[in-house]
Amino acid sequence: PPVVHHETEQYVEKWVSYANGYVCAKELTVYPGEKVTIKDPAAYGCIFVQGHGTFGVFEAETAVMLRFGQQSGDEYFVSEKAAREGIVIENKSKYEPLVILKHFGPNNSEEPKTVHEEA
Repeated sequence: PPVVHHETEQYVEKWVSYANGYVCAKELTVYPGEKVTIKDPAAYGCIFVQGHGTFGVFEAETAVMLRFGQQSGDEYFVSEKAAREGIVIENKSKYEPLVILKHFGPNNSEEPKTVHEEA
């Protein structure tokens, strides 16, 4: 079951895959019109699954339909250095949440180790 990692008036971040020793993942939801700085202890890849805004210096948006060879702004990789310093994420929508799935290797020190452990 998802475990809430952080929750504020600006965003909520939940562990959605954890306690398996191989990979872990978080779902980050940034509420409409909000701008946050998110820090993590490890490198990660991420994909935008809802909404649009900025991810660091990049314009980012969920792809509705892509044809072969088209560029998209929905997938990013964050180095460990950048993750530790923090990524500024802004939801540019007035109405829709910005939802990102972040996936990590086994070296995320914040990962819950058991299914019942709170992060």
